[in-house]
Amino acid sequence: MRWRYAAVAGLAGLSLVAGCASDGGSTAASATSSAAPSTANATAAHASAPIVTTPVPPPPDPFAGPSQDVNAAVVAGRYSFTSPDGAFRCAIVSASGAHAGGATCQGTTAPIPPRPATCAVAQPWGDGMQVDDSGRVGYLCGTLPPAESAPIVADSVIHALGFTCVAHAGSTYCRDDVSEHGFRIAPDSHAVF
Repeated sequence: MRWRYAAVAGLAGLSLVAGCASDGGSTAASATSSAAPSTANATAAHASAPIVTTPVPPPPDPFAGPSQDVNAAVVAGRYSFTSPDGAFRCAIVSASGAHAGGATCQGTTAPIPPRPATCAVAQPWGDGMQVDDSGRVGYLCGTLPPAESAPIVADSVIHALGFTCVAHAGSTYCRDDVSEHGFRIAPDSHAVF
């Protein structure tokens, strides 16, 4: 009888173990599941965590400022000015014959790109930048003819002949008003937009 109880107890134990095994399977699955959900929960928690962003104000518009329409000061289809620091001599010219209208600033800037084949070796290269009335922007090949020009007041915006220019401390900007393409030029840098 003892053996029977032992056998019955053993069978009961097996049932219990089997139950545990099936529970253990779910316990194992639970352990696996609980490990996976905690990873999933951590991932979900990470993914659902609010993203905090700090708004960055847009860069200031270089062409914002007191505006001057200087078309009345255009002499022979040209308006000339010098940047406040004297580093750049600029001109806004109207279209004439085969020549496009444009805004040009001449002065030393760096770095200068390689000379294109279209600029003759005898011509100075890269001593300034220009934008024409079709919105093309490039470096000067040649020099501006001398012209009377007065320094402009820093940060004042000049509108003439379909172009807008402004000279800030250290940088001069010019653009074609229709395309809004133009350039920024400074002694140690330059950009096209």
